[in-house]
Amino acid sequence: MLYSLLNNPKYLGLNLEPLIIPLQSKYFDKARKISEKVTGERNQWKTYLSAIALFAFEEYLQELIPDIQFDINDVSIFQLQHQNLTDTVCNTQLSNFKLCLITTDNLVDDWITVPEKIINSPKLAGHLYVLLEIMEAEKQLIIHGFMYRDEILKYQESVNITSTTQDNKSIKIPFSRFDPEINNLLICCRLLKPEAINLPKDDTIAPVVIANIHKASHAIAQSLVNLGQWGNGIFEEGWESLEEILTLQMPDPVYLRNKNYPEYPIQKGKLFDFGSLLNNKKFALVVKMKPEENEEKGVIVQIRPENEYCLPQGLKLKVTLNHNTNEVESEEAIATESDCIIQLGFCESPGKQFKVEAIYQDAVLTEEFVL
Repeated sequence: MLYSLLNNPKYLGLNLEPLIIPLQSKYFDKARKISEKVTGERNQWKTYLSAIALFAFEEYLQELIPDIQFDINDVSIFQLQHQNLTDTVCNTQLSNFKLCLITTDNLVDDWITVPEKIINSPKLAGHLYVLLEIMEAEKQLIIHGFMYRDEILKYQESVNITSTTQDNKSIKIPFSRFDPEINNLLICCRLLKPEAINLPKDDTIAPVVIANIHKASHAIAQSLVNLGQWGNGIFEEGWESLEEILTLQMPDPVYLRNKNYPEYPIQKGKLFDFGSLLNNKKFALVVKMKPEENEEKGVIVQIRPENEYCLPQGLKLKVTLNHNTNEVESEEAIATESDCIIQLGFCESPGKQFKVEAIYQDAVLTEEFVL
């Protein structure tokens, strides 16, 4: 028997356990030769691990089903132009299906990070994505499961989050979304047709789903919000009264309730969340507006929790004025462990635009406004 079973806490409550494949010395030797062609010590190491995973997975499939067609001639780690995609092995071919192997040597979180490029690039995207963990010291490869490309896109749309690290965008996918039964992968490749799982075409790259350009009802949309129309009772979809969207009605800070500060007659909020990053907890982006002297508008922007007493520590609110000009001004407010509201305020003339960002770790939700 080529594989054994692992009692992994991540699989408690399931009847399935991940497969462990013993790693042979020949995998290490072949992987070392491939990694030597890659520049940069970090890239070399990750390419080395990904190559080990590829060769072990290939031999596992061939031993399990001797007549299986598994082609690795055009895989991404053999091509220098893709040497930065070191945590993935794209363009493997299982029967008529394209597979992407997502590789890691340290699966300690409840989610994994997948480069957006391997989902949306016509040259790299696969029908199926297989999650592999390389344990080099133990000389083992763990097959954790697989996921269809369209399931990744649906999840990405539902949580509406893309993380950004330097110039590379990526998607965080919960570990629980992967099907741990590898036999289902083989059944899929035997019974389904590749056309059943859409791939991006060369002339039309699949839409990049980032936090500020989708229409999910719980997320903040990118369309310009016209605050000038709010005074006429015209509100964009999703903007509701605070009584409708907030379970807990937190009072404003004391200075906003002082008699020397007039009430803000226009107040609306919109719910959003950061998906699994904060356990799908919802927050409200609140905008308050009142007239000021010289026809200017006074604006208060807040972030509040929907039904809890405190915001998560480190949650950031950023307001940028004149973001579409050369006279950019920005200010930030960061939640402490006891803050129930974070807010920023300013006065501006009608017609001016500004951008609001809700930021937690490397996830950003954006909304743009015009006064």
